[in-house]
Order: sequence, then C-alpha cells, then structure tokens
Amino acid sequence: MAEASGVINLGEQLDITIVSELKQKLSSALADEQPVVLDGSSLERVDTAGVQILMAFSRAAAEGPGWGWHGGEVPDKVDSAARYLGVVEEVRGDSV
Repeated sequence: MAEASGVINLGEQLDITIVSELKQKLSSALADEQPVVLDGSSLERVDTAGVQILMAFSRAAAEGPGWGWHGGEVPDKVDSAARYLGVVEEVRGDSV
C-alpha cells in the first residue's frame, strides 16, 4: 500500500470538545488522497462523539485511500469505548 501522507496525533482526548477540529483535520487529510495514519498512543479519554467521528472517518476513508493506526493496533481507550458501543469493527482501520 502507498505511504501514508502523515500522522494525525489525536492527543489525550477524543471527545465532544475536539470533534469539530478533528473533523477538519481528517477531511483535509482525506483530500490529499493518501492513506492516513492516526496516532492514539496518548489518549486518556474517548467518548461516544469521539467514536462517532472515527466511524464517519472510517467510512469516508474506505471509499478512498484507506487509513490505519500508528503501530498497527487500535489504542486501548478507543477499543474500550467501541466495545461498549458495539462498534469495534468500525474503528479497526486498514493496514497502511
């Protein structure tokens, strides 16, 4: 697969307070038509809004360049929130 255009660091929280800003970053990254890598290694908090933005991003990226997690693994906080919501497969990512 092609090289990822860059890594988007999700910081410490993936929640309602940052989804608008993150949506812009993710949309911009997809517009580059290159695979996108998300770094969630510093995440401490993930809420439903955070999981929803990941699901929307995953659907959009599936129609384009694809995406994946830095290090290849879904971060624990994302995995826990997605399991609670029953949407684990939707936030797995691709192999980029």
